[in-house]
Amino acid sequence: MAILLDSIFHVWRTQMGDPDALGWTTTVAYLVAAGLCARTALAARRGPPDAPPGDRPGPWWLLSAGLLVLGLNKQLDLQILVRELGIRFIDLLGMEAQRRWFGRAFVLLMAIFLLRVMREAVRQMRGHTRGHRLLLTGLALLACFAVVRAGTYVPGFRQVNLRFLKALHLVFEFGGILLVGSSAVRTRQRLVQYDRVQVPGA
Repeated sequence: MAILLDSIFHVWRTQMGDPDALGWTTTVAYLVAAGLCARTALAARRGPPDAPPGDRPGPWWLLSAGLLVLGLNKQLDLQILVRELGIRFIDLLGMEAQRRWFGRAFVLLMAIFLLRVMREAVRQMRGHTRGHRLLLTGLALLACFAVVRAGTYVPGFRQVNLRFLKALHLVFEFGGILLVGSSAVRTRQRLVQYDRVQVPGA
């Protein structure tokens, strides 16, 4: 068991991290966007009590926490550790030949989960999507990036990962982060303006 765990952690240590300029820039972008979402959540605490879901603190705190985790994971690559644990578990079950099918099932479940999250976000913002189109578009780009990058066991996704890796990081990941951060800034500005109107002499 110790040898098995050592092998798993060796693979993780040798493959973890994105130490190039784009990788570190994206890491910083995640952390900055997380901070912007946290500032928006603080501003939303002073918003109107009947504010739509997109202008309440809860969703912005959740976004901030999620972006923080993604930023840290950009260099830790914990999904590699999870992948190796899953592969070793499948091997222990004597199902080595079914590795790819388990991988495809994982990508399918991940895609279904992300689509459900997006559908719930659109449902909650129904009637208020005009002010959060940047946010929804950014989340959609990040969801697509996560599904495609996780799809190394799916033939089509594997080719996309090999041929367009930099473009995926730049357009889908970095672009999604910029849109979410921009939405946070715009929402905070709107909330601060509302607060100033409500406070005489502000």
